[in-house]
Amino acid sequence: MKHRGTKQYKLKHLVNNRLSQVAFSTLKSFSPLLVNFTLSVIVIRYYSEGLWGSLSELLLVINLLLLITSWSNKEYLLRKFSTTPGLIKEAFWNVFFTRLMILLPIIFIYILCYKTNSGILLPGLLILLLRFVNNSFEPIYTYFKKFELTFTADLIALSIAVGLILYLQNKLDLQWLCWVLAIIEITKLLWYVTFLKKNIFYPKKIIIEFEFFLQSAPFFAVGIISFMQSKSDQFLINCFLSDAEKAIYQVLTNLLILLIAVPSYIAGPFIKNVYRMKQQTLDTITRKLFLLGCIVAPIGVTGVSIILRYIYEIELAAVVYFLSILYVLPVFYFSLKLYGMFKERKDKKVAVIIFVAFFISTSSGFFLIPKYGISGGLCASILGQLGIVTLVFFSELQGKK
Repeated sequence: MKHRGTKQYKLKHLVNNRLSQVAFSTLKSFSPLLVNFTLSVIVIRYYSEGLWGSLSELLLVINLLLLITSWSNKEYLLRKFSTTPGLIKEAFWNVFFTRLMILLPIIFIYILCYKTNSGILLPGLLILLLRFVNNSFEPIYTYFKKFELTFTADLIALSIAVGLILYLQNKLDLQWLCWVLAIIEITKLLWYVTFLKKNIFYPKKIIIEFEFFLQSAPFFAVGIISFMQSKSDQFLINCFLSDAEKAIYQVLTNLLILLIAVPSYIAGPFIKNVYRMKQQTLDTITRKLFLLGCIVAPIGVTGVSIILRYIYEIELAAVVYFLSILYVLPVFYFSLKLYGMFKERKDKKVAVIIFVAFFISTSSGFFLIPKYGISGGLCASILGQLGIVTLVFFSELQGKK
């Protein structure tokens, strides 16, 4: 009886531990959106839409530069940690110092872009450098399943940021807002170093791994194309619309991302099983996921409209919310399909599909955004996503022949 009770206790402990990991993994994905949502509400409601729009433009550039400096190191390191668990510290620092070779020219590019804007040059550069370091910890806390670290760090940093913004009050401008974001990153850095020091200090030897660039190149190619496809509308919005319209579009699409992420939240904990599923099973799950999307999209967009109206005090036309439903829905169809293509080692085909979608959304955006504004940006993104749906559908038909 005692042995049986011990087994039941271990099983219960294992289940609770697994559920805790899934919960914190979800919160880890949600916490950056929570930070963005809270800060955007405060800035837009109590300062101006234009101030948040200017910040969004700067952060879009910084995030693109950070994506280049990452060079998909997360995927490379997680595979490296799994194959050589005794050399985790060495692998971490080897890749970190190797990526510095990319960071140096990126710093030069950033300075060229913002050398005439002395107010945000230094704090923006500090944000770039600190996020480069903080993002480097992701493979470590992912491998050791310490997802609660990033969620807690975001909450503490957000509390400090809100306090600073309330303290600054009428003094708050783009420069001060950038310094607030830099303080957020400093807080997160201190938090990560405190709780991950046993996992990263002290390596026996550090070398430059040039093979890292070659081995991570396929993941990086898909990542950069995906980023450009998903953010092409925002780059064009920054080119053609006012700061106030930039802010509204950024807030709207950030809220829609919560709905777009639903398939990932559902499938995320079980994504490894996708690689072992039969195609028929995958198709059945995809159909059910799409039907779920037909329910989630309209209900979720209704929730978005309520948030925009009563929390942000932003009024948008009904056509914008109709387009928002179409903006969200395609992802429920093709998200698992793309994982299935990775399962069949069709990485290059996935990259081509996403690149075509990027071309469609960008070329259509040049015409639609200047004429229709926010509605045009949503239309351009929808056309790009429909391009993915179409190409995935015909790719499957071709595979069945």
